[in-house]
Amino acid sequence: MSPRSFARHFLLETGFTFGNWQRQARLLRALELLGTGQSVGDIAFNLGYESTSAFIAMFRHSLGTTPARYFEDSEKEVH
Repeated sequence: MSPRSFARHFLLETGFTFGNWQRQARLLRALELLGTGQSVGDIAFNLGYESTSAFIAMFRHSLGTTPARYFEDSEKEVH
């Protein structure tokens, strides 16, 4: 299957472009890893980002806060 056919079929089947799906999958995995207490730098590297700052920028763009503050903000909302 050609890359173009793959991309077209992926979009039809999932409703996401492959890039958007991959970004969402990485974000969900990042949340799992953050919950275990791993460092942001280790998570960025493990998920294939070229730099910690690139990972933080994606995280902030997607969730509106930095990885370091994500769980802090969630705990404040619960209390």
